[in-house]
Amino acid sequence: MRYYGPRQRKIDEKWDYTYMLDDNVFATGYCVGWDEEIGVVDLDLRKLIEESIEEKRPFKDKYHCDGHLTPDGAKECYREYLIDQKLKWRHDKGVQRQCHVDGCGEWTHHYAEAESVMIRLCEKHKTEEIIRKIFPMPGDAWVS
Repeated sequence: MRYYGPRQRKIDEKWDYTYMLDDNVFATGYCVGWDEEIGVVDLDLRKLIEESIEEKRPFKDKYHCDGHLTPDGAKECYREYLIDQKLKWRHDKGVQRQCHVDGCGEWTHHYAEAESVMIRLCEKHKTEEIIRKIFPMPGDAWVS
């Protein structure tokens, strides 16, 4: 079982968004910092790691190790990470639901998904700007 949420560091009392596995706590999202050192000998694994780094490179400046002043700052940082790197646009032709934008009501089969968040958006509202406005703030989560 992994437990996700903001946690305060003992060393400097700043906050990171983290996950805990057993009794071990790890920063996650942008709070992990940036490291391009690849000490992997296995060539297939090395290639996968290099590809992963290249996918994340456009966001390099958002990675940090300096923590946040508040738990909400850590949550907002992880929210930004989810939108930037985990959000996928999908559609389900067999299902129509109403757009999540207040007052819209348009029926759509389009949605944006990141982790366990699913946001239905019609063609008019299917934009990154709208996602950034309505994507919920992450909180505490338990994942098995």
